Amino acid sequence: KQMPGIRDEFPHTIRWLMTCVHQLGLAEVKMPMAGTSKSSTAVPKKEAAPKKEAAPKKEAAPPKQSAPAPAAAPAQSVEGQGEAESSKKDVKKKAKEDAKKAKEEERRRREEEEKRARDAKFKGPDLTQDDFQNHTFGNLFIQSACKVTRTWTSVSELTPSLKSQAVWIRARVQNSRKQGNKLCFLALRQELCTVQAVVVGPEAAGFSGSLPDESVVDIYGTVVCPEVPIQSCSKSDVEISVEKIFCISRAEPLPIQLADASRSEEALEKDPNAVKVDLATRLNNRVIDVRTVANQGIFRIQSGVCELFREFLLQNKFQEIHSP
Repeated sequence: KQMPGIRDEFPHTIRWLMTCVHQLGLAEVKMPMAGTSKSSTAVPKKEAAPKKEAAPKKEAAPPKQSAPAPAAAPAQSVEGQGEAESSKKDVKKKAKEDAKKAKEEERRRREEEEKRARDAKFKGPDLTQDDFQNHTFGNLFIQSACKVTRTWTSVSELTPSLKSQAVWIRARVQNSRKQGNKLCFLALRQELCTVQAVVVGPEAAGFSGSLPDESVVDIYGTVVCPEVPIQSCSKSDVEISVEKIFCISRAEPLPIQLADASRSEEALEKDPNAVKVDLATRLNNRVIDVRTVANQGIFRIQSGVCELFREFLLQNKFQEIHSP
């Protein structure tokens, strides 16, 4: 207003200055444009522009940068994800193990059922002292109900001189080998001597093949001299052709096999995969361990030494006593 000449002479410069004033938000300066009322009223409209620049208030929003805190959430979610995946793996592993265990139990159960069915099929009839002579095989329970007239022959007494003679033998079944449906080989053990017995016939062979090891049997048969020596038995020059076989004591499943307990150190060195019975197992199953050839030999040596001592002392007028 004080310099109308300048406003008229430099209108564009004045307008630019006014625009700068409004943009910078300086004091309420009202400088009308070119003396017109319209230009004076346009100033307030331009003063409203700073309200648009109220947007800088949004710069106060940066405190929202606390959003990095959620960065911990992804880490926790990753950890939770890992734990969930590991738990899923554990569940799958356990399910697989349970399935494997169930399958193994099912297989064992099926084998036991098959064995029971097989044993039931070849179990044989239950006989008594009164009627066993009328059968060729079966289970005979020994009782002192009557006097028998059978004459027993020891396995150690079997020689080729008894060829074609019929004998009664009571011995343990060391092992059995069934070949086909009509033939079975038994290895019979009595003390330290063993002899092979041959059973022929579908029913008798099935009954003989189902006998557990260490069962006690009574056998009636004929002494035969084989053309080829039997290397698996101590009596290699004779065998028994079985006519009758009766099981008088059927063994239960053994905790250890006598063949494993009888295996020597040399045999174990030759075959590292062979089963080795440790001392603790032998002591826990001593009743079976004493049947091995080694232990039987030790007992006989001990008995011989004690007998020599006894004979010497008796010859020198000593009296044997057993103190309480």
